[in-house]
Amino acid sequence: MPSAWSVALAAAGFEVGLVNPRRIKAFREFEGRRAKTDRLDARLIARFALAMTDAIRPLPTAEQLALRALSTRRRQLTEMIAMEKTGLNKLPSPSCWTATVPPLPLSARNASTSKPS
Repeated sequence: MPSAWSVALAAAGFEVGLVNPRRIKAFREFEGRRAKTDRLDARLIARFALAMTDAIRPLPTAEQLALRALSTRRRQLTEMIAMEKTGLNKLPSPSCWTATVPPLPLSARNASTSKPS
């Protein structure tokens, strides 16, 4: 997820891209540099941006962020439903189910078994 700084810079008209920090660390190790200061890091990131243009990803659009949030929430709900079903299966008998937990709504039953479209 892009930071507020990267969104603000992009809105101000600057060219902004995202890079996995592990890629920059590997680039530093490839160069054989060990020292790590803010000034050296800034120079390293600049050299990385010039040398590895394919590693820089553009900022995600608002629609991509919304889709990512929906996908994350769906995954969380599916996991929660699975945990609840596991807990129900641990009850001594099915007659205890109605006494302890109301039945899952139809939409939740379908969400836990259906595949994303």
